[in-house]
Amino acid sequence: MRFLFVVRTREVLDVFQAPVRALCAGGDEVLALVESYVAKTPPATDPLESELDGLAIGPALDLPADRDAELAGGLRMWIDYLRYFEPEFAEAARYRDRAGRPLPAAVKDETDRLAPEAPELRRALDASLRWVERSLPVPEPVIELLERERPDAVLVSPLLKRKSPQVPYLRAARRLGIPSALCVASWDNLTTTGVIHERPDLVMVWNAAQREEAERLHGIPAEHVAVTGAPRFDAWFDATPATSREEFCGRIGLPADRPYILYVASHKFTAPGEAAWISRWLAAMRRSGHPELRDVPVLVRPHPAGAFEISERQLTEIPGVVVYIGDGFADYYDSIYHAAAVVGINTSAMIEAAAVGRGIYVHLAKRYRDTQDGSLHFDHLRHAGGGLIVATDRMDEHAAEVAAALRGDDDEAAARRASSFLTAFIRPRGLDRPATPIMVEALRELASTPVEPAGPVIDDVADTLAATLGRGGSEPTPRKRARRRRSPMPSDDVARA
Repeated sequence: MRFLFVVRTREVLDVFQAPVRALCAGGDEVLALVESYVAKTPPATDPLESELDGLAIGPALDLPADRDAELAGGLRMWIDYLRYFEPEFAEAARYRDRAGRPLPAAVKDETDRLAPEAPELRRALDASLRWVERSLPVPEPVIELLERERPDAVLVSPLLKRKSPQVPYLRAARRLGIPSALCVASWDNLTTTGVIHERPDLVMVWNAAQREEAERLHGIPAEHVAVTGAPRFDAWFDATPATSREEFCGRIGLPADRPYILYVASHKFTAPGEAAWISRWLAAMRRSGHPELRDVPVLVRPHPAGAFEISERQLTEIPGVVVYIGDGFADYYDSIYHAAAVVGINTSAMIEAAAVGRGIYVHLAKRYRDTQDGSLHFDHLRHAGGGLIVATDRMDEHAAEVAAALRGDDDEAAARRASSFLTAFIRPRGLDRPATPIMVEALRELASTPVEPAGPVIDDVADTLAATLGRGGSEPTPRKRARRRRSPMPSDDVARA
């Protein structure tokens, strides 16, 4: 079978490296198109492509920024913003502000004025915008790509990003009768950005909680959702430490005869100014009165997308602190394995710590309230499987929990929390069942399931809004129509409209 997989970045492809490897090992072909390669030159030879027969990696289409594309992107951003006025997102002020920032000021101001007080009007507007957005033509280059490559299935990830640039691939697949799937890459994909603007034939999620999010927040019917577990974590279940504690601590400059705290930093959006926060947090720990914390060593692992806002040197000048990114998976695994406790704000590194069986301890800081209590995915850390993290509002309580972890008093309870969380959130089909074969089986079943080509949709209605939402209020101009395969049955989108 042949799969066309459109991903936003090369890193997203790595998230699905295990399923891609399994597909290629089974004789399938995967053509991976990377959107970020459109803006920069891809490497001449990708190591993964060189390693796997059946895998080809290249840039995604550089679609023209014409009037239809501009209008589609604007409508999707407006729809995404309206979503944050629903009751589920009442506490998500920081995420709502981010979603509204790119909108024209007049659109945002009127939405802010009307949406909170008139839910019926908001939902009517949302339905109208969705109808118009779906009426826009599929870009011709996308149709031509799928007709040329003729994949058995089209896959996208993460889909839910600003302007949702992967939507045209799903629409083209629907027009041509090619089955499609959204592969959920992260624990927060379904809650922290936008809505699913084009329903794929299958949404592949990690667990029952994400299945419920897909149904409740995005309107995906239950029969179009597959719970596979999270393939990205399969390697963690089989890993073992590559170094002894003495070797690891000696290499990075930590004392080997005392337990250390691993601080896992968060994304720069989630925890702005985190380096300064770490300095204050550590000062509070060391003056808390617990002997275990008086001069406790701390290993700080920066987030790949969370550059510190003060210099690394300033942080590392604190006695007993080492800032260390690590060198590959084995090094990262060892940094968690040899730690006595893991601390952070809100990051997927906490899930990785659970896979190693470590306890995770979180202070619910006032400055990060919007991205802790105000984010739906953080709630998973607190409640999935009974709760993974030990979260406390008061710093003195947080210090007491961390001190207990350093003494080893919480080891057994931490291991139970981790196992219960992993069973509920990462491997819901069983801790002993890797997610990769489950996902691969679902993909092959999808690719072998016939899909009827969708009928045409009406695109002329978009002209009525082009003058106000298009480029500078210009008058509508004739548009080149995208070719579509016709079917006597209307598409699901039109039926819903």
